[in-house]
Amino acid sequence: LGPEVQVWSAHHLGYARLDPQLRHDRTVRLDTAAHTLTVEDTLTGSSRHTLRLAWHCGPDVAVELAEDVAELSWTDAAGRRSARMSLPSDLCWTAHRGETSPILGWYSPRFGERVPSTTLVGGRAWTGRVRLTTVLELSALPVTRTLHLVREADRPLLGAQVQWAR
Repeated sequence: LGPEVQVWSAHHLGYARLDPQLRHDRTVRLDTAAHTLTVEDTLTGSSRHTLRLAWHCGPDVAVELAEDVAELSWTDAAGRRSARMSLPSDLCWTAHRGETSPILGWYSPRFGERVPSTTLVGGRAWTGRVRLTTVLELSALPVTRTLHLVREADRPLLGAQVQWAR
């Protein structure tokens, strides 16, 4: 890997109370030359589970979801920006913004304040091992060697969350 590609990996066993063999591995690959961020999640378990992968977009990001592709757009000081998010195709995807039942699609810049934002949620049942790949193509975003998916101090562009239950 050259200086334009950065890779980092981590795992956790935080849901072992549901299944002693339940493990979540995540590898993130930032390729500044290709302007892509690839997130690969691998879930391993010994029994049937239901997973939910959630991508949280910032409040200023407009999202158009068509099956497993989300078109993202926003405006910053340099003008209109856009990106494409290719989501794992074996999950069923929905978009949520400012919903109250259940509470979903909100950003909280500080305690007691909430701002509508889009959350993309994909889910399905699985057994054994499942690999999920998400690719964010930052086509209109100038990418430097270090990528910060935060537009301003309190206005993020993107966050992620993986949950699953038995």
